[in-house]
Amino acid sequence: MPLTQITKLWARLEDDGSTSLAAILKSADFEEGAQVFIPDLSVEPTIENIFNNLFTLLNGGSLITYLLLDTFTDVNGTFIADHTPDIDTVGGGWVDYIYYGDEHTIEDNELTWEAAGVGESGDVSLDVGRNENLTSEASITAPVDAHANSFIATLSLSRDEVVGAYQLTVVFSLVPLLRVTLIKPGIGNSTVATVDNPMIWLDGETHIVKFSLIEGLLTGYIDDVEVISWQEDAAPATGTFVAYELGASYMSPASLDNVSVVEESGDTYVGLLAFDLFQDTNGTPIEDHTPNLDINLGGWQESIEAGDGATIEDNDFKLGIAESSICAINVGVSNLVSAGGTFISPSDAHDIGWFVSVIVASISTIPGYEARFTFNAGTSMTVSILRDSIEKASVEDTVSWPGSTWHRIAMRNVNGLITVYFDGLEVLTWLEDDTALTGTSAGFFIDASPVSPILVDSFFVRDIS
Repeated sequence: MPLTQITKLWARLEDDGSTSLAAILKSADFEEGAQVFIPDLSVEPTIENIFNNLFTLLNGGSLITYLLLDTFTDVNGTFIADHTPDIDTVGGGWVDYIYYGDEHTIEDNELTWEAAGVGESGDVSLDVGRNENLTSEASITAPVDAHANSFIATLSLSRDEVVGAYQLTVVFSLVPLLRVTLIKPGIGNSTVATVDNPMIWLDGETHIVKFSLIEGLLTGYIDDVEVISWQEDAAPATGTFVAYELGASYMSPASLDNVSVVEESGDTYVGLLAFDLFQDTNGTPIEDHTPNLDINLGGWQESIEAGDGATIEDNDFKLGIAESSICAINVGVSNLVSAGGTFISPSDAHDIGWFVSVIVASISTIPGYEARFTFNAGTSMTVSILRDSIEKASVEDTVSWPGSTWHRIAMRNVNGLITVYFDGLEVLTWLEDDTALTGTSAGFFIDASPVSPILVDSFFVRDIS
């Protein structure tokens, strides 16, 4: 049961002194043996086994694994960086970042965005040690002049300080009254879903915002009602920080309370046929490396087109100076499959010319269907779809990919309809006009003729049947 529901139960107890905590919790349909956090023990519970504000309910409760829990119970004026959360499994504590104003402080057991009575902007973040299968939740109080001044509230998951995070953002304005967006990591922070006016949130009101990432499905909730969702079509972002940002500059103060991050159940590899973060000893040849997931246990196969071949360096796939390589892994299927990954371009990618392709329906390292991204002179880019190395469709300059930057590219084969994605957004499609290819390998083809190396941070193949 989420923290907010427990808090509501506690409020019922405070409102009705004749109702025991035991009776309330027993009526909440818990499963036996669950652990539930009680945010305030000023009234002594009548349930057994209290320990560190956790108790085991002998006849009910759903098991909650908190990665983070903070009710911001502390002395007024305490800086957030000096405050210890109720539960912090990693133990790194809060990191404070101010855009406008002073350090965030706790006032009346809430974390405030206030400097000398005026609102401020910034975020607080914390490492929860997990980048997927988790739900973040917070109680947010908007400024009393939120709509007139375009107040913004953002919850972030899988945050990496370099490449960004998944973001659920609630924007207040006059028209529309409320806009909710989902943003995924990447250059420019790509907005992947938007919904207007899903509910009424008046100035000064407090509402509960929740953001989950479970098996690649991003879902946003307000007051436990789903308002927006989007399915990630790539390997998940790898950052392990969560963050909470309020933008209240030049307006009245805002506040945050009852923050929690809960570990969700589920197999991280559900639906995946292959997955690799390229974590290995530096210098390991790609063919000697074992992927995180490889359902057919065949490992990577490499066809070296030029150079000495790929190795693992600093937990990335690395193809060195003036090298070309095709790497593939047998996933057992050619159709109803999605493949892609995170690629970091060479610093001089546009100087000499370079391309990277994601491939599916391949016969070992012989490319089948390719989604190719070609770096031309200047800053021009060509996105194309190839079948057996013959171009079938292409488009110019629909995406921008400077040197030394990372992007996530992916492709799908659904009954011969080939779709190419760039940072989760569809950029090109082509429908097979011949007999479908039946190779069962997938991977990538990199022609790194520039003088700088190319890196691959992660790669995945997913069953989408």
